[in-house]
Amino acid sequence: MVEIERKKAHNNLDVVIAHRQAFSVAAELLILYGERNTKEEALHLLEHLLFKPEDKTFEIVKKAGGMLNAKTSQDSISIYFWMPAEHIQGGMKTLKFILLDSNKYWTDELIKTEKSILLQELREYWSQPEGMLNILFRRKLLGKDFPDTKDPSEIEEELKTVDLKYLRKILSELSPEISCLSVVGSVCSDINEWISPLEEWEGVKVKIRKLEPKPEYGTHKFIKNLPTAYIKLGFITVPYNNEDNIYLKLLSSILAAFPTSRLYKKLRLERGLSYYVMASQHSSLDFGYFSISTATKLTKVDEVINIIFQELEKIIDEGVSEEELDEVKKWTIGSIKLLLDTLTSFASLIAEHTLIHNNPRYLFDVLIPKIKKAKIEDIQKVAKEYLQRDKCVICILS
Repeated sequence: MVEIERKKAHNNLDVVIAHRQAFSVAAELLILYGERNTKEEALHLLEHLLFKPEDKTFEIVKKAGGMLNAKTSQDSISIYFWMPAEHIQGGMKTLKFILLDSNKYWTDELIKTEKSILLQELREYWSQPEGMLNILFRRKLLGKDFPDTKDPSEIEEELKTVDLKYLRKILSELSPEISCLSVVGSVCSDINEWISPLEEWEGVKVKIRKLEPKPEYGTHKFIKNLPTAYIKLGFITVPYNNEDNIYLKLLSSILAAFPTSRLYKKLRLERGLSYYVMASQHSSLDFGYFSISTATKLTKVDEVINIIFQELEKIIDEGVSEEELDEVKKWTIGSIKLLLDTLTSFASLIAEHTLIHNNPRYLFDVLIPKIKKAKIEDIQKVAKEYLQRDKCVICILS
Protein backbone atom coordinates (compact mmCIF):
# COMPACT_ATOMS: atom_id res chain seq x y z
CA MET A 1 0.00 0.00 0.00
CA VAL A 2 1.33 3.44 -0.95
CA GLU A 3 1.27 6.02 1.85
CA ILE A 4 -0.23 9.28 0.56
CA GLU A 5 -0.63 12.43 2.63
CA ARG A 6 -2.62 15.56 1.76
CA LYS A 7 -1.81 18.91 3.29
CA LYS A 8 -2.53 22.61 2.75
CA ALA A 9 0.16 25.22 2.36
CA HIS A 10 -0.39 28.69 3.87
CA ASN A 11 -1.46 30.05 0.46
CA ASN A 12 -4.18 27.33 0.10
CA LEU A 13 -2.09 25.28 -2.30
CA ASP A 14 -3.10 21.60 -2.16
CA VAL A 15 0.02 19.54 -1.42
CA VAL A 16 -0.02 15.76 -1.87
CA ILE A 17 2.92 13.58 -0.85
CA ALA A 18 3.35 9.95 -1.92
CA HIS A 19 6.13 8.33 0.07
CA ARG A 20 8.39 6.04 -1.94
CA GLN A 21 11.88 4.82 -1.15
CA ALA A 22 14.03 6.40 -3.83
CA PHE A 23 17.18 8.42 -4.32
CA SER A 24 15.16 11.06 -6.17
CA VAL A 25 11.97 13.07 -5.87
CA ALA A 26 9.51 14.04 -8.59
CA ALA A 27 7.13 16.98 -8.24
CA GLU A 28 4.37 18.33 -10.47
CA LEU A 29 2.57 21.62 -10.01
CA LEU A 30 -0.72 21.22 -11.85
CA ILE A 31 -2.84 24.34 -12.34
CA LEU A 32 -6.44 24.06 -13.51
CA TYR A 33 -6.09 26.90 -15.99
CA GLY A 34 -5.89 25.78 -19.59
CA GLU A 35 -5.88 26.99 -23.17
CA ARG A 36 -9.67 27.36 -23.00
CA ASN A 37 -9.08 30.51 -20.90
CA THR A 38 -6.70 32.32 -23.27
CA LYS A 39 -6.26 33.42 -26.85
CA GLU A 40 -5.10 30.65 -29.18
CA GLU A 41 -1.62 29.38 -28.17
CA ALA A 42 -1.11 32.26 -25.69
CA LEU A 43 -0.75 29.83 -22.79
CA HIS A 44 1.71 27.79 -24.87
CA LEU A 45 3.70 30.98 -25.43
CA LEU A 46 3.60 31.69 -21.69
CA GLU A 47 4.98 28.20 -21.06
CA HIS A 48 7.99 29.06 -23.22
CA LEU A 49 8.54 32.33 -21.38
CA LEU A 50 8.31 30.81 -17.89
CA PHE A 51 11.78 29.31 -18.39
CA LYS A 52 13.41 32.63 -19.28
CA PRO A 53 16.19 33.45 -18.69
CA GLU A 54 17.49 29.90 -18.86
CA ASP A 55 20.72 30.63 -16.98
CA LYS A 56 18.68 31.57 -13.90
CA THR A 57 15.77 29.13 -14.28
CA PHE A 58 17.94 26.05 -14.74
CA GLU A 59 20.76 27.05 -12.37
CA ILE A 60 19.73 24.73 -9.49
CA VAL A 61 18.42 21.93 -11.71
CA LYS A 62 21.60 21.80 -13.77
CA LYS A 63 23.87 21.58 -10.72
CA ALA A 64 21.68 18.85 -9.19
CA GLY A 65 21.61 16.77 -12.38
CA GLY A 66 17.83 17.10 -12.54
CA MET A 67 15.08 17.60 -15.11
CA LEU A 68 12.64 20.51 -15.44
CA ASN A 69 9.82 20.96 -17.95
CA ALA A 70 6.25 22.15 -18.47
CA LYS A 71 3.22 21.35 -20.62
CA THR A 72 -0.12 22.90 -21.43
CA SER A 73 -3.49 21.47 -22.41
CA GLN A 74 -7.05 22.58 -22.98
CA ASP A 75 -7.69 22.31 -19.22
CA SER A 76 -4.40 22.95 -17.45
CA ILE A 77 -0.79 23.98 -17.31
CA SER A 78 1.77 22.00 -15.33
CA ILE A 79 5.39 22.53 -14.34
CA TYR A 80 7.33 19.51 -13.15
CA PHE A 81 10.79 18.51 -12.02
CA TRP A 82 12.73 15.37 -11.12
CA MET A 83 15.78 15.77 -8.90
CA PRO A 84 17.88 13.98 -6.28
CA ALA A 85 15.83 13.95 -3.06
CA GLU A 86 18.22 16.21 -1.14
CA HIS A 87 17.53 19.02 -3.63
CA ILE A 88 13.76 19.25 -3.09
CA GLN A 89 13.95 22.74 -1.58
CA GLY A 90 16.02 23.84 -4.58
CA GLY A 91 13.24 22.52 -6.77
CA MET A 92 10.70 24.61 -4.86
CA LYS A 93 12.91 27.68 -5.23
CA THR A 94 12.98 27.02 -8.96
CA LEU A 95 9.17 26.82 -9.10
CA LYS A 96 8.99 30.08 -7.16
CA PHE A 97 11.35 31.77 -9.62
CA ILE A 98 9.29 30.54 -12.57
CA LEU A 99 5.99 31.79 -11.13
CA LEU A 100 7.11 35.04 -9.47
CA ASP A 101 10.37 36.26 -10.93
CA SER A 102 10.88 35.07 -14.50
CA ASN A 103 8.44 37.66 -15.88
CA LYS A 104 10.68 40.48 -14.65
CA TYR A 105 13.07 39.51 -17.46
CA TRP A 106 10.48 39.45 -20.23
CA THR A 107 10.76 42.09 -22.94
CA ASP A 108 8.91 42.88 -26.15
CA GLU A 109 11.91 41.64 -28.12
CA LEU A 110 11.99 38.35 -26.19
CA ILE A 111 8.27 37.82 -26.81
CA LYS A 112 8.76 38.46 -30.53
CA THR A 113 11.52 35.84 -30.65
CA GLU A 114 9.49 33.25 -28.74
CA LYS A 115 6.48 33.81 -30.98
CA SER A 116 8.69 33.00 -33.96
CA ILE A 117 9.96 29.81 -32.27
CA LEU A 118 6.43 28.78 -31.28
CA LEU A 119 5.13 29.29 -34.81
CA GLN A 120 7.97 27.20 -36.20
CA GLU A 121 7.04 24.41 -33.76
CA LEU A 122 3.41 24.61 -34.90
CA ARG A 123 4.36 24.66 -38.61
CA GLU A 124 6.43 21.51 -38.14
CA TYR A 125 3.44 19.79 -36.51
CA TRP A 126 1.08 21.02 -39.26
CA SER A 127 3.46 19.75 -41.95
CA GLN A 128 3.06 16.17 -40.69
CA PRO A 129 -0.09 14.45 -42.03
CA GLU A 130 -1.10 13.15 -38.60
CA GLY A 131 -0.63 16.61 -37.08
CA MET A 132 -2.65 18.36 -39.77
CA LEU A 133 -5.40 15.74 -39.50
CA ASN A 134 -5.58 16.13 -35.71
CA ILE A 135 -6.21 19.87 -36.05
CA LEU A 136 -8.77 19.50 -38.83
CA PHE A 137 -10.46 16.68 -36.92
CA ARG A 138 -10.81 18.73 -33.72
CA ARG A 139 -12.25 21.60 -35.75
CA LYS A 140 -14.97 19.37 -37.23
CA LEU A 141 -15.66 17.40 -34.05
CA LEU A 142 -15.56 20.23 -31.50
CA GLY A 143 -15.90 23.54 -33.35
CA LYS A 144 -13.55 26.24 -34.61
CA ASP A 145 -13.61 28.17 -31.31
CA PHE A 146 -11.93 25.32 -29.43
CA PRO A 147 -8.20 25.21 -28.64
CA ASP A 148 -6.00 23.36 -31.14
CA THR A 149 -8.32 23.86 -34.11
CA LYS A 150 -6.43 26.53 -36.05
CA ASP A 151 -3.67 26.30 -38.62
CA PRO A 152 -0.35 28.16 -38.18
CA SER A 153 -1.40 31.15 -40.34
CA GLU A 154 -4.53 31.70 -38.22
CA ILE A 155 -2.52 31.39 -35.01
CA GLU A 156 0.11 33.83 -36.30
CA GLU A 157 -2.62 36.40 -36.86
CA GLU A 158 -4.11 35.89 -33.39
CA LEU A 159 -0.73 36.05 -31.67
CA LYS A 160 -0.29 39.59 -33.00
CA THR A 161 -2.67 40.72 -30.25
CA VAL A 162 -0.75 38.91 -27.50
CA ASP A 163 1.64 41.31 -25.79
CA LEU A 164 3.59 41.60 -22.54
CA LYS A 165 0.62 43.00 -20.64
CA TYR A 166 -1.66 40.16 -21.74
CA LEU A 167 0.92 37.49 -20.84
CA ARG A 168 1.43 38.96 -17.37
CA LYS A 169 -2.35 38.97 -16.93
CA ILE A 170 -2.43 35.23 -17.69
CA LEU A 171 0.40 34.69 -15.22
CA SER A 172 -1.53 36.57 -12.51
CA GLU A 173 -4.50 34.24 -13.04
CA LEU A 174 -2.45 31.15 -12.19
CA SER A 175 -3.60 30.73 -8.61
CA PRO A 176 -2.61 28.28 -5.84
CA GLU A 177 -6.33 27.89 -5.06
CA ILE A 178 -6.87 26.03 -8.35
CA SER A 179 -3.64 24.06 -8.13
CA CYS A 180 -2.10 20.93 -6.70
CA LEU A 181 1.54 20.22 -5.95
CA SER A 182 2.20 16.48 -5.95
CA VAL A 183 5.50 15.15 -4.66
CA VAL A 184 6.62 11.51 -4.97
CA GLY A 185 9.74 9.96 -3.50
CA SER A 186 11.78 10.18 -0.30
CA VAL A 187 10.17 13.28 1.18
CA CYS A 188 9.89 14.66 4.69
CA SER A 189 6.25 14.79 5.84
CA ASP A 190 6.80 18.17 7.48
CA ILE A 191 6.20 20.35 4.44
CA ASN A 192 7.43 23.40 6.38
CA GLU A 193 10.94 22.11 5.75
CA TRP A 194 10.70 22.59 1.97
CA ILE A 195 7.47 24.30 0.86
CA SER A 196 8.19 27.86 2.08
CA PRO A 197 9.53 29.25 -1.24
CA LEU A 198 6.28 28.33 -2.99
CA GLU A 199 4.09 29.85 -0.28
CA GLU A 200 4.99 33.31 -1.54
CA TRP A 201 2.98 32.57 -4.67
CA GLU A 202 -0.42 34.19 -4.95
CA GLY A 203 -2.82 34.65 -7.82
CA VAL A 204 -6.28 35.78 -8.83
CA LYS A 205 -8.73 32.89 -9.06
CA VAL A 206 -10.80 33.24 -12.25
CA LYS A 207 -13.84 31.46 -13.59
CA ILE A 208 -13.02 28.60 -15.94
CA ARG A 209 -14.50 29.10 -19.39
CA LYS A 210 -16.97 26.36 -20.28
CA LEU A 211 -16.76 24.59 -23.63
CA GLU A 212 -19.58 22.97 -25.55
CA PRO A 213 -18.74 20.86 -28.61
CA LYS A 214 -20.55 21.59 -31.88
CA PRO A 215 -19.80 18.53 -34.02
CA GLU A 216 -20.33 18.53 -37.78
CA TYR A 217 -21.46 14.92 -38.18
CA GLY A 218 -20.64 13.13 -41.39
CA THR A 219 -17.59 12.66 -43.61
CA HIS A 220 -15.11 15.46 -44.33
CA LYS A 221 -12.42 15.03 -46.98
CA PHE A 222 -9.27 17.14 -47.20
CA ILE A 223 -7.24 16.72 -50.39
CA LYS A 224 -3.49 17.40 -50.15
CA ASN A 225 -2.27 15.00 -52.87
CA LEU A 226 -0.73 12.58 -50.38
CA PRO A 227 0.18 8.99 -51.37
CA THR A 228 -1.64 7.62 -48.31
CA ALA A 229 -5.09 8.30 -46.83
CA TYR A 230 -5.14 9.21 -43.13
CA ILE A 231 -8.45 8.52 -41.40
CA LYS A 232 -9.83 9.66 -38.05
CA LEU A 233 -13.27 8.97 -36.58
CA GLY A 234 -14.66 10.77 -33.56
CA PHE A 235 -17.65 10.58 -31.22
CA ILE A 236 -18.59 13.01 -28.42
CA THR A 237 -18.58 11.22 -25.06
CA VAL A 238 -18.21 12.16 -21.37
CA PRO A 239 -15.94 14.26 -19.12
CA TYR A 240 -13.37 13.12 -16.55
CA ASN A 241 -15.75 12.63 -13.66
CA ASN A 242 -18.31 10.45 -15.47
CA GLU A 243 -18.05 6.73 -14.67
CA ASP A 244 -18.55 5.87 -18.36
CA ASN A 245 -15.10 7.33 -18.99
CA ILE A 246 -13.59 4.21 -17.40
CA TYR A 247 -15.60 1.83 -19.59
CA LEU A 248 -14.81 3.81 -22.74
CA LYS A 249 -11.11 3.53 -21.98
CA LEU A 250 -11.48 -0.22 -21.60
CA LEU A 251 -13.37 -0.34 -24.89
CA SER A 252 -10.59 1.60 -26.64
CA SER A 253 -8.13 -1.09 -25.52
CA ILE A 254 -10.42 -3.90 -26.69
CA LEU A 255 -10.44 -2.24 -30.10
CA ALA A 256 -6.80 -1.29 -30.60
CA ALA A 257 -4.39 -1.55 -27.65
CA PHE A 258 -2.36 -4.57 -28.77
CA PRO A 259 -2.00 -7.12 -31.62
CA THR A 260 -4.88 -9.27 -30.33
CA SER A 261 -7.28 -6.28 -30.28
CA ARG A 262 -10.24 -6.36 -32.66
CA LEU A 263 -9.35 -3.62 -35.11
CA TYR A 264 -5.65 -4.52 -35.21
CA LYS A 265 -6.52 -8.12 -36.09
CA LYS A 266 -9.04 -7.12 -38.76
CA LEU A 267 -7.20 -4.25 -40.43
CA ARG A 268 -3.60 -5.44 -40.22
CA LEU A 269 -3.37 -9.17 -39.51
CA GLU A 270 -6.33 -10.43 -41.55
CA ARG A 271 -6.75 -7.85 -44.34
CA GLY A 272 -3.32 -6.19 -44.58
CA LEU A 273 -5.02 -2.80 -45.01
CA SER A 274 -3.28 -0.74 -42.33
CA TYR A 275 0.08 -0.62 -40.60
CA TYR A 276 -1.38 0.89 -37.43
CA VAL A 277 -4.72 1.57 -35.77
CA MET A 278 -5.30 3.48 -32.55
CA ALA A 279 -8.35 4.07 -30.37
CA SER A 280 -8.54 6.48 -27.43
CA GLN A 281 -10.98 8.02 -24.99
CA HIS A 282 -10.01 11.66 -24.40
CA SER A 283 -11.56 13.44 -21.42
CA SER A 284 -11.71 17.05 -20.29
CA LEU A 285 -13.56 19.03 -17.65
CA ASP A 286 -16.91 19.31 -19.42
CA PHE A 287 -16.91 16.76 -22.26
CA GLY A 288 -14.94 13.95 -23.81
CA TYR A 289 -14.48 12.31 -27.19
CA PHE A 290 -13.64 8.85 -28.47
CA SER A 291 -11.37 8.59 -31.50
CA ILE A 292 -10.17 5.88 -33.86
CA SER A 293 -7.21 6.60 -36.18
CA THR A 294 -5.54 4.68 -38.98
CA ALA A 295 -4.10 5.05 -42.50
CA THR A 296 -4.47 3.04 -45.68
CA LYS A 297 -4.18 3.05 -49.47
CA LEU A 298 -6.20 5.72 -51.27
CA THR A 299 -8.36 3.02 -52.86
CA LYS A 300 -9.15 1.27 -49.57
CA VAL A 301 -10.64 4.11 -47.48
CA ASP A 302 -14.26 3.00 -47.70
CA GLU A 303 -13.36 -0.61 -46.94
CA VAL A 304 -11.40 0.38 -43.83
CA ILE A 305 -14.18 2.64 -42.51
CA ASN A 306 -16.77 -0.08 -43.10
CA ILE A 307 -14.68 -2.62 -41.17
CA ILE A 308 -14.37 -0.22 -38.25
CA PHE A 309 -18.14 0.26 -38.08
CA GLN A 310 -18.76 -3.47 -38.47
CA GLU A 311 -16.67 -4.11 -35.37
CA LEU A 312 -18.40 -1.33 -33.42
CA GLU A 313 -21.80 -2.67 -34.41
CA LYS A 314 -20.83 -6.19 -33.30
CA ILE A 315 -19.99 -4.83 -29.86
CA ILE A 316 -23.22 -2.82 -29.75
CA ASP A 317 -25.32 -5.85 -30.76
CA GLU A 318 -23.43 -8.75 -29.16
CA GLY A 319 -21.13 -7.25 -26.54
CA VAL A 320 -17.58 -8.49 -25.98
CA SER A 321 -16.44 -11.87 -24.69
CA GLU A 322 -15.54 -12.60 -21.07
CA GLU A 323 -12.04 -13.48 -22.25
CA GLU A 324 -11.59 -10.14 -24.06
CA LEU A 325 -12.78 -8.14 -21.07
CA ASP A 326 -10.71 -10.12 -18.59
CA GLU A 327 -7.57 -9.66 -20.70
CA VAL A 328 -8.05 -5.93 -21.12
CA LYS A 329 -8.78 -5.42 -17.41
CA LYS A 330 -5.56 -7.20 -16.46
CA TRP A 331 -3.60 -5.29 -19.12
CA THR A 332 -5.00 -1.93 -17.97
CA ILE A 333 -4.23 -2.54 -14.29
CA GLY A 334 -0.79 -3.82 -15.20
CA SER A 335 -0.01 -0.74 -17.30
CA ILE A 336 -1.09 1.47 -14.38
CA LYS A 337 1.32 -0.37 -12.09
CA LEU A 338 4.13 0.20 -14.57
CA LEU A 339 3.33 3.92 -14.57
CA LEU A 340 3.54 4.00 -10.78
CA ASP A 341 7.14 2.79 -10.92
CA THR A 342 8.03 6.05 -12.70
CA LEU A 343 8.04 8.85 -10.14
CA THR A 344 7.16 11.58 -12.66
CA SER A 345 4.16 9.63 -13.98
CA PHE A 346 2.96 8.87 -10.46
CA ALA A 347 3.22 12.55 -9.51
CA SER A 348 1.23 13.53 -12.60
CA LEU A 349 -1.56 11.02 -11.85
CA ILE A 350 -2.11 11.99 -8.23
CA ALA A 351 -2.05 15.72 -9.02
CA GLU A 352 -4.76 15.19 -11.66
CA HIS A 353 -6.85 12.98 -9.39
CA THR A 354 -6.63 15.48 -6.55
CA LEU A 355 -7.85 18.36 -8.69
CA ILE A 356 -10.41 16.51 -10.80
CA HIS A 357 -11.79 14.00 -8.30
CA ASN A 358 -10.77 15.67 -5.00
CA ASN A 359 -9.13 12.38 -4.04
CA PRO A 360 -5.36 11.78 -4.31
CA ARG A 361 -6.05 8.08 -3.74
CA TYR A 362 -8.64 7.92 -6.56
CA LEU A 363 -6.42 5.51 -8.47
CA PHE A 364 -6.47 2.99 -5.61
CA ASP A 365 -9.87 3.72 -4.04
CA VAL A 366 -11.99 4.11 -7.18
CA LEU A 367 -10.33 3.55 -10.55
CA ILE A 368 -8.71 0.12 -10.08
CA PRO A 369 -11.71 -1.32 -8.16
CA LYS A 370 -14.09 -0.12 -10.90
CA ILE A 371 -11.88 -1.63 -13.59
CA LYS A 372 -11.90 -4.95 -11.75
CA LYS A 373 -15.72 -4.86 -11.43
CA ALA A 374 -16.42 -3.81 -15.05
CA LYS A 375 -18.93 -6.06 -16.78
CA ILE A 376 -19.69 -6.96 -20.38
CA GLU A 377 -22.92 -4.96 -20.09
CA ASP A 378 -20.95 -1.83 -19.09
CA ILE A 379 -18.85 -2.01 -22.26
CA GLN A 380 -21.84 -2.75 -24.47
CA LYS A 381 -23.83 0.09 -22.90
CA VAL A 382 -21.20 2.78 -23.62
CA ALA A 383 -20.69 1.48 -27.17
CA LYS A 384 -24.43 1.67 -27.80
CA GLU A 385 -24.82 5.08 -26.18
CA TYR A 386 -21.86 6.93 -27.68
CA LEU A 387 -20.45 5.11 -30.73
CA GLN A 388 -23.33 5.20 -33.20
CA ARG A 389 -22.58 5.84 -36.88
CA ASP A 390 -25.01 8.76 -37.16
CA LYS A 391 -23.19 10.52 -34.30
CA CYS A 392 -19.75 10.20 -35.87
CA VAL A 393 -17.38 12.75 -37.41
CA ILE A 394 -15.13 11.16 -40.05
CA CYS A 395 -12.12 13.08 -41.36
CA ILE A 396 -9.98 11.85 -44.26
CA LEU A 397 -6.74 13.51 -45.30
CA SER A 398 -5.35 12.27 -48.60
